[in-house]
Amino acid sequence: MKRGYSATFSDSCGITAPRVQEQVERILRSEVFHNALTLQRLLRYIAAKALEDPSGELKEYTIGVESFGRGHDYDPKVDTVVRVEMHRLRQKLEEYYKSEGAKDPILVEVPKGRYLPVFAAQVLLGPVLSGTARVAESASSSTGERQSEPGTPLIERRLRVLRPILSHPVSIVFSAIAIFFFGLVIGFWWAGWRIAGKGMAYAARTVPPAMKTPDPVQDFWTTFLGDDTTPLLGYPDAVFLIDETNDLFRFRRGARDDRGAPVNYNLAHQFASNPSLAARAVPLFYEDGYTGVGEADSICRLTRLFTQMRLRLVVERSDGMSMKDFDEHNVILLGSSFQNKAVAQTPMAGDFVFDNPEPRRELWRGRILNLHPHPGESAVYRTERDPATQVLKTDYALMTIQPGNRPGRFIAILGGCDTTGTAGASEFATSQRGIEALTKLLTSAGEEMKKGRPALFQAVLKVDLANGRDVRQVNLVTAHILRQESNPRPAGASPLESQTSTPSARP
Repeated sequence: MKRGYSATFSDSCGITAPRVQEQVERILRSEVFHNALTLQRLLRYIAAKALEDPSGELKEYTIGVESFGRGHDYDPKVDTVVRVEMHRLRQKLEEYYKSEGAKDPILVEVPKGRYLPVFAAQVLLGPVLSGTARVAESASSSTGERQSEPGTPLIERRLRVLRPILSHPVSIVFSAIAIFFFGLVIGFWWAGWRIAGKGMAYAARTVPPAMKTPDPVQDFWTTFLGDDTTPLLGYPDAVFLIDETNDLFRFRRGARDDRGAPVNYNLAHQFASNPSLAARAVPLFYEDGYTGVGEADSICRLTRLFTQMRLRLVVERSDGMSMKDFDEHNVILLGSSFQNKAVAQTPMAGDFVFDNPEPRRELWRGRILNLHPHPGESAVYRTERDPATQVLKTDYALMTIQPGNRPGRFIAILGGCDTTGTAGASEFATSQRGIEALTKLLTSAGEEMKKGRPALFQAVLKVDLANGRDVRQVNLVTAHILRQESNPRPAGASPLESQTSTPSARP
């Protein structure tokens, strides 16, 4: 495959702005980019910038603000989202051109060290004939030897021409010599590669610990996990009642059956969030096949992080997790207590608790209560909406690390008042900027980072939104240290109960 770069769009090369736009859209519609919404937005943005000014430059700060919605106080040295996603984009483009885009007319690449893409004509080179072969082909053509049937493959026609030449004794000798030297070169290259590879592996093993680049995010989660190489992640799946028109009715409590089973009329009328509507919508069926987009985004982020750490994150529905799971593993729970049943059944060990003041009218009314506000702190944090448009503009989330059911086991809770808050909490917990800010605040508050034990705390996060759904920026509001240590759960306790602390009185 021959590749070249062009800073302009020449009609003679076929690289015009409309054709480039067509190629970009073809990439965005591909299977490779199907679920990569962030990368789709990034590619469309940088391609448009390149078409506007092919010889210009694009700064990391500009991309962070205009494509990722970061605020004007965005610092690329602290928040590396642009570099990380640009690296992923290069990998995705390479994957695309190795599969679906192998025969596309235009190549789109983002060279390392820059952020503007380049566009080139992608030319697939066929077999190249030597001068002797071309003479022979010309001669055979003049004698009618090249007049083969139209359906004969090109490679077969070329072999017919080359066969007489390759069968000549002189050609055989030269071919043998060429093959010998080619094998010799490959042999030396292979030996050198093996030696270099072993040398690099040895160097990696002998690098002093002080010379290795620390990763605060991986360090944080490594300390949380301890000796657990298969941590569990529990995500919520809310239960609804669904009618035959596909309308959903929230079903918070009451007896439930398997998905698709019919719901008893009296049960639906008694426990549905809107009983009057549910009564008119019969027949109703149980439906628990939905989870929030914020929780889905969190699963992707955490899975990617733990894969980089060479650990297997076991992902499952939280209502299917057992007592044994909480005893044997460290657990990460996604969502608030009114989104995730496991969170609701896990006693919160600190000053911050989730609260849903109107269970039957819950739409964006969830909040986080601060039971013991410190000076300058708010007593309530709730989802905020634009007064004029009613579009969601801010959500709040709670990040908690608390003792688990057994000594040496811990529970992490990443939950927002809304699903967008959960997405913000996972972004914060997997970013260097977030972990460094959290560590700094906990240290200043007197939390001693003990080796082999994670810091126990609750942190309130402010999640700024774009379009009411996309996380634009996450900031640490405050954090309270948990002083309690874990004790073994007494016999007969429910699967998710623990005796980590005396629960604070709820308002």
